[in-house]
Amino acid sequence: MEEVGIIIINWNGRAYLADCLDSLKNQTFKNFKTFLVDNGSSDDSVSFISENFPEVEIIRLEKNTGFAHANNIGIGRALSYAQIKYVLFLNNDTIADKIFLESLVNAAKNNSVYSAFQPKVLNFCDHSIIDNVGIALHRSGLAFSLGFKKKTELFNSEMEIFAASATASLFSCEDLKEIKRNSGYFFDNDFFAYYEDVDLGWRLRLSGRRCLFVPNSEIYHHHSATGCKIPSMKLFLIQRNSLLALIKNLPSRYLALFLISLPFRYLYAIFKYRDNLVGFIKILIRAWLYVILNLFKIIRKRKDIQSSKKVSCQEISVWFKKFKVNNYFFKS
Repeated sequence: MEEVGIIIINWNGRAYLADCLDSLKNQTFKNFKTFLVDNGSSDDSVSFISENFPEVEIIRLEKNTGFAHANNIGIGRALSYAQIKYVLFLNNDTIADKIFLESLVNAAKNNSVYSAFQPKVLNFCDHSIIDNVGIALHRSGLAFSLGFKKKTELFNSEMEIFAASATASLFSCEDLKEIKRNSGYFFDNDFFAYYEDVDLGWRLRLSGRRCLFVPNSEIYHHHSATGCKIPSMKLFLIQRNSLLALIKNLPSRYLALFLISLPFRYLYAIFKYRDNLVGFIKILIRAWLYVILNLFKIIRKRKDIQSSKKVSCQEISVWFKKFKVNNYFFKS
């Protein structure tokens, strides 16, 4: 009986699929079903999966609808199986350790106060280096990849984290359903890709739910294997979606602090992208134009989220202390 529905989003990722799916075959935990949502790939991904991994259920979309929308399609399909209790989001450019899934499921069963479970995501080329162990907060409200480029031995204990990364993470189906009842969606389709997991993490937190890092669950990740195909698009989406996530989710006092901090953030970013300054400024303008043109829609979503939140401002202030990082590496 399948307890876990694994959702893999694919867009021209044929080069990574065999290793990813073979690693799932080798899992010690066997009670899962894999759903591959193909985002209009032009390579031979679909035929390759059909021929070599017939156990994988393929959901084929006609065009690239984005990571968020494709995951929503996958969640809907997984939830149609009454026996599935957990949904696992998994990037196609990953290889899972054999006890990866068993460790996550055991953590979920033994820690019912948590809704999301984050494995240790290691750099594919150097397993001694962290890719991420979830999502952390900066004092500005921005999100960060927790542990990025740090040594793996620094993260060997279970701990509560702010939110789980969609690179690889396990979620309770019941809690995902509750999030959809509150806001009308799982991931926000308007994000397309990047920061959609930050937005979901905020909504889980505001609904009173928590996230646990599970260190003995390990997986290896090619960082940004898909995103690097169109780097300018990735940069635009990160800049735009970071604004969307915070305008939607931050309580008013923290949203004001974030807006005050924006000039400092942009000064840092301008220095970082000084070799292509004109291009970066164009991306910022595009990001803000999107926000301005869609402001009423964003505000409606914000009202729904803020009106249904189940935590106090005092609790939220604790998050900024408990889950804060000081480095300036943005979530990607």
